[in-house]
Amino acid sequence: MFTQLLEAALKARATSADTDDIGSAFAEVLRCRRQLAVAASVGTDGDRTSAVLAHQVSYDISLMELAHSLGIDCGPNEFERPEQQRHKLENTLQTRGIELSQAEEATSST
Repeated sequence: MFTQLLEAALKARATSADTDDIGSAFAEVLRCRRQLAVAASVGTDGDRTSAVLAHQVSYDISLMELAHSLGIDCGPNEFERPEQQRHKLENTLQTRGIELSQAEEATSST
């Protein structure tokens, strides 16, 4: 089910000229990551669930785009277990010197 949402969102998403720009892709990952954290911490009703799901999809798409810009092969079908795939991609990025949690902390403190 989640992979179908990701596939549909990828098809609906307009391809930007900055898709291969690592800096833009990195900034988008951090923006989506912050929005997901906020959505997950606010409220407890059905609207929150929908918002968190939407932000998860956005974050996962941004992770895939960043990964692709670095030559890392990944796709929506790998998100059968979304949380595990997110961690896998985050760890893969970390081995390439991109530590999202540290970058997020640095940008949120400025």
